[in-house]
Amino acid sequence: MPKKFASTVSLKFLQSHALFGGIEDEELIKFLAFMRQQEFLKGENIVIEGDPGDCLFLIVEGSVEILKTVPDVGEGNMEQIATLGKGETFGEMSIIDLHTRSATVRTMEDSIVLVLSQKSLAHIWDSHPKIYTLILMNLAREISMRLRSIDTRFAITLFSAKGK
Repeated sequence: MPKKFASTVSLKFLQSHALFGGIEDEELIKFLAFMRQQEFLKGENIVIEGDPGDCLFLIVEGSVEILKTVPDVGEGNMEQIATLGKGETFGEMSIIDLHTRSATVRTMEDSIVLVLSQKSLAHIWDSHPKIYTLILMNLAREISMRLRSIDTRFAITLFSAKGK
């Protein structure tokens, strides 16, 4: 079973994460109250592609694999498109657009995550607008960096295929 929450999450850990860039210690402690901890055993699905989504996850301990259904190959055929570990986040898109999950996320080992729901984010907007603004800007940067990476991989794939 994963370690207990209190021994794993520290201000130093949170400060090292891009999601919390620009947030002062006192504000970070307030923000942490809006997140909840969840523990998952190895092999458990945290989210499932196509399910409703309204929260993001920060990996405190453990690792996960991101699985995507491969179109036109048959039902249930999923491919690993990424792995994430301690300090990384997933689920950012659903906290912004509230659409269904774009991929399945499964633990590769016992894992602890912090969960930030869209509802909690709305409460932060009401009570701490400065923190809310910083979080959204940091989320936008994270999503932008991932999109740039995907653009590059797509271009490489596209132009490699044309050269054959």
